[in-house]
Amino acid sequence: MDHDNTQDGPKDRGNGARLALAGRSTSAVSTLPSSKRLKTGGRKALSLDEQMARARVAAEIAAWPDDTTLSVNLAALYLGMSTKQLESLRKRTCKSDGSRGVDGPPMIKIFDKGAIGQNQPVNYKLGDLRQFQKDNMSTTSFDSAVNAGLAGRR
Repeated sequence: MDHDNTQDGPKDRGNGARLALAGRSTSAVSTLPSSKRLKTGGRKALSLDEQMARARVAAEIAAWPDDTTLSVNLAALYLGMSTKQLESLRKRTCKSDGSRGVDGPPMIKIFDKGAIGQNQPVNYKLGDLRQFQKDNMSTTSFDSAVNAGLAGRR
């Protein structure tokens, strides 16, 4: 078995090798096909201290003016989501009106002359993030699902 020291932990490169599952005793093992890898088990739960620190930063950001430009990390923290979720919103196109826009908040992406590729930094205006929050408010989980177009799917 090859070990790859990434944050995902060991990866199985063999055919059906036995892998110890993270967080369990070494006696608890599973046989996984070579095409599968260990799952992360979902989001890591933040401690109360970590949650309070994030809330303090978000509250500090909330006091800034609307024209403040935020990095992806600060924008995600302000919105209470991960940077991966925010990235996903940038990539998902609107289906409701057929426009070229995306589901997420408007972004700022400036391309340098002669830039190769599209991996330029993304930033957000705080006022746009505030409007995005207002546009996505609901009183129940069901309303959120309806607004997201998820209700009634089979």
